[in-house]
Amino acid sequence: MADPEGKQELTQGEKEITLRVYELAQQSAEHHDTLLWEVTYIIWGSTTLLLGFVLEAIKQEPFLALMTALLSIFLSAMVLRFAMLYRQVRNTKYTICKEIEDALEMKTTWKQHTVTKDYGPGVQTKWYWFATGVFIFMWVCVAVRSSYLFYLYHCR
Repeated sequence: MADPEGKQELTQGEKEITLRVYELAQQSAEHHDTLLWEVTYIIWGSTTLLLGFVLEAIKQEPFLALMTALLSIFLSAMVLRFAMLYRQVRNTKYTICKEIEDALEMKTTWKQHTVTKDYGPGVQTKWYWFATGVFIFMWVCVAVRSSYLFYLYHCR
């Protein structure tokens, strides 16, 4: 049966399938959001710990400090890339959820993906980029300092 706006009303079976798709999209979005933060916590935590060890040993082992800095810069860039990929998948899944909320004509208070639209989009992402930039900047400073010390101790 069609309504005056030309929308086709879903049968009970179609509604159940649509709700199942909604549930799976929601679960996938949450999974990818969790991956984003778990990978970030592991890399940021380990590089912060590593930074402490490197700063303590930079004068005695400048080459090792340089290699550690380069590895940490790579890991920071890699985790940023993974985070943006996971974010893209998560956002796609949440878009599916929003479309299903509209298709099922859910009450506005039940639309968990559209009631949060007042929160600024991309705010967390901007802070994520900033924090990653700080990590990379710190490791670049370590790399420059360890390169200088290596040159000073071994190439003069």
